[in-house]
Amino acid sequence: MRRIMYFSAARPLPEPGQLDRLLAVSRRNNARDGITGMLMYHDGGYLQILEGEAEMIEACYGRIGGDPSHRHLLKIMDAEVEERLFGEWSMGFARPEDLDRDGGPELRALKQVIADLPRIKLVDPRAATLIRAFFKTLPEYAHKVA
Repeated sequence: MRRIMYFSAARPLPEPGQLDRLLAVSRRNNARDGITGMLMYHDGGYLQILEGEAEMIEACYGRIGGDPSHRHLLKIMDAEVEERLFGEWSMGFARPEDLDRDGGPELRALKQVIADLPRIKLVDPRAATLIRAFFKTLPEYAHKVA
């Protein structure tokens, strides 16, 4: 199994509803391809973690790289891994507008992601570090992940 983590910038900033449409397509494609992961969005920036079979992850990352709505795609990690971090998420999603709303397995409140950081750190400390760095961009949550 392979895990890729990357940062990218939205180009242009998403309009209302655009992120929801992106998620719908991602969830459909990921379910078809056996990919799980998490996408976090804040202030025009994405942090995404994708996990699954190597050829499917490579194809997915290639589609993202060719998507004109992403710019400055920066792969932070690309590694073979033993287990999934987000096995129950076809594409979990967290954004500041949903700070405290529980949307089930597809939409996680940011506080739920923070609560899951100890487990994530045990499985993949690099992923936990990146998620903490992302949270530090949210002033109301930065102190909770220090």
